[in-house]
Amino acid sequence: MASFVFTESDLRRLFQINQFDVPQNEMVLFGLRGCLPMDARAEQFLDRHSLAIADVNYLNPRCTIGQWIPARRVFAIFPGSTVPHRKYIQKALARGGMGANRMFIGYYTYVKGKHRPSPSGTHDAWRHPDTELRPILRTGDDLQYEITDKIELAVPYDNLHAAWSSGTGGSYSSAGCQVVVGFPNPNRGPWKTFKNYGYSIPQTKFRYALLEGLKAAQVATNPNTPLTARVLFGSTGDLVRKLEEALVAKNLHPAGDKINGIVDVETWKAIHKFQVQVFGEDEADGIVGRMTAESLGITDWPRV
Repeated sequence: MASFVFTESDLRRLFQINQFDVPQNEMVLFGLRGCLPMDARAEQFLDRHSLAIADVNYLNPRCTIGQWIPARRVFAIFPGSTVPHRKYIQKALARGGMGANRMFIGYYTYVKGKHRPSPSGTHDAWRHPDTELRPILRTGDDLQYEITDKIELAVPYDNLHAAWSSGTGGSYSSAGCQVVVGFPNPNRGPWKTFKNYGYSIPQTKFRYALLEGLKAAQVATNPNTPLTARVLFGSTGDLVRKLEEALVAKNLHPAGDKINGIVDVETWKAIHKFQVQVFGEDEADGIVGRMTAESLGITDWPRV
C-alpha cells in the first residue's frame, strides 16, 4: 500500500479544491474512501498523520474517518468504512438494490442522535437528518457499484456509528452507513475515542466531507502544484454560482433565486443530466472539473 503524510494544511487545501466551506469554530468530520491510518498516534489530535492507499473490497474496513478542529489546526483519524459490506449488498440484490447503498462523495450534515439497528445495538452516534436528501447508488444486478447503477436522491439514513469491527483485517457492519472500527455498549476500540471526542463538546450539528483517499494523496504529494478545482454535492461559493448560471443557459437549471451558490439537489441533478447528455451515462459522476466546465462554456476554470 502506497503511504503518504497528510497534513492539516493538506486537509484544508482538499476542502478548498472541492469548494467546501470550513466552519472555523466547530469540529468538522471527514471520510477518506480507500485509505487507512498508518500512524501509531492516529487517534491523537495532531497537525499531520500517515495514511496508506487501500483497495475498497466491501469485506474489510478500508477507509478513514476523521475529526478536524480547524481553529486549532489539528485532526485525528480512525479506521472505518464509507461503503456497505458485501453481505448487505447481496441481500439487497433480491430487492433491486433496496436495503444497501453507497453514498456519492460530497459534503453532508450529521447530528448527534441514536443509531437504532436493534434494541440491544442502539447507541449514541451521528444521525443522517430526516430532511437531507443525498445522492446514492444502488446496485440490483451484481455486487459492484458502478456509475451506471441506479442513482437516487434520497434520505437513506446513512448514519455514522460503530462498525462492530475488531480491526481492518476483520469484518464490519454497514448497509451504507459511515462506520468507525470498534464496538458500542460498552464502547471499545477506535470508536470509543471517536465517540468520546465528539460527545465531549456541546456541538450537536456536524459537517461531514466524504472524499477519495486518492485525492487526499494527490494533494499531499503535490504541495506546490496547483490542482484543478472541483464542484460536487455540497460545494458552495462563487464558482458554484458561475456553474449554475451556465446550467441556466443550457435550460437545465431554474433561474432567479434558485441560483444560490450551493450544489443542492436541484443543481446536482442539473449537473448529472448535462453530463449524461454530453459524455454518456458511464461518465456522469456529478463532479464538475475542467472537462465539464469547458463543455458548459466556462473557459477560466481555476486551479487551487
